[in-house]
Amino acid sequence: MLRKETASDRAIVQKITQALSNRGLRSPCAIHVVARGGVVTLSGTIEYVFQRKNAVQTATGVPGVRRVTDQLTIKHRDTWADHSSAPPQHPN
Repeated sequence: MLRKETASDRAIVQKITQALSNRGLRSPCAIHVVARGGVVTLSGTIEYVFQRKNAVQTATGVPGVRRVTDQLTIKHRDTWADHSSAPPQHPN
């Protein structure tokens, strides 16, 4: 049986959602946040590999978060993204 979301879980979801948006993880990324007892699950899609670490670190830094489970799907699996904080510049 699923436990009902508590007020603190709702607050955690709101804080993480706002923090992700502030870090630039918004459309076309579609990150869904669920919290149960301080355990957070991130699911949905991100554009690049480097955004995964950014999303998990952002969620982990929110007060009240005990653990973060990463279920994110990456649209573009470019190898450069593992070591960069921004997409490569393409010549015009």
